[in-house]
Amino acid sequence: MFDDLRKQAEQGSEEENPDEFVVEERPRQPTSARIFGMTAPQRLVIVAMLLVWVCEMSFFILFLTEKIMPF
Repeated sequence: MFDDLRKQAEQGSEEENPDEFVVEERPRQPTSARIFGMTAPQRLVIVAMLLVWVCEMSFFILFLTEKIMPF
């Protein structure tokens, strides 16, 4: 049983044509560095604004719950 499999594997490898598996190279297309349609500087501004907003909201929540006193 295993001898037959071995013979089939040997015969199959001899019959393959190496030209059959040639991969054509396509020219690379430039990849866009846009996420959500924004460039890197635009994303940086959005992230900075979000960071400031979260810090402000955290400060006000801590102030309202009297966990901190600014003065």
